[in-house]
Amino acid sequence: MKLVPFVKHINLILMSHDNENSPFKVLSPCGICQERLRYWGPKVRVGVTTKEKLLKFVPLGELQPFHWTNAYPAEEIERFNSKVEKLR
Repeated sequence: MKLVPFVKHINLILMSHDNENSPFKVLSPCGICQERLRYWGPKVRVGVTTKEKLLKFVPLGELQPFHWTNAYPAEEIERFNSKVEKLR
């Protein structure tokens, strides 16, 4: 089995359009995608559209400031993340 090196910098952008002739829109990741990205940490940057219709990259932790992991001590989350890392 080939192991993938740990990536410290991740950016994500989700683009969509209403039909084949419409311009692309940048959408923030849905809840399920946010949960999956959270395994990479709250510093993962995701593309969002501002009110001014501009592209902006924000940390996942800023997009989801009240994530359920806030209820746990940092040491417990780190222990969990280290177990996940061993599975990669």
